[in-house]
Amino acid sequence: MIRINIGGTSKQIADLSALLKANPVKNPNPGDFEPDGSWYSMLAVGDALFAVEANHGELDMITTDGVVTRVADISDTQGHVVPTVMAYYGNFYVGELQTFQPDASAELLKITKAGLVSSFATGITTLPGSASDAAPRLSYLRRVSGRDLPAPCPR
Repeated sequence: MIRINIGGTSKQIADLSALLKANPVKNPNPGDFEPDGSWYSMLAVGDALFAVEANHGELDMITTDGVVTRVADISDTQGHVVPTVMAYYGNFYVGELQTFQPDASAELLKITKAGLVSSFATGITTLPGSASDAAPRLSYLRRVSGRDLPAPCPR
């Protein structure tokens, strides 16, 4: 993780690849394993940053001093669900990309700051993007239905 200052200078504040290597999740997927991870989404909450890693399946907190702490090992209770997007309203709401399963197999997970993971909404087609507002309302972009595997877009 790199902090870029106003003047354009930068400084590495955390090595998330080293974190993954030193602290493996409980249920990695050997057939779809990326040693350095696939970091998808990051939010600022209070004085810390929170990042979700899709390949290993975890939510981590990074302080401005570069201290990294795992909030939740999502793989421990959910398996390889490919968490990709999140919003925060007192808890984290994390959407799954899933592993190109049939439609309506993804979930929206609720994760507390203490790391408790539970299902918040089910029957969703993969969630690759999210947004939130002050209302509070959560909005999630979902994958088009009708395809079980990735396919090129028609020209």
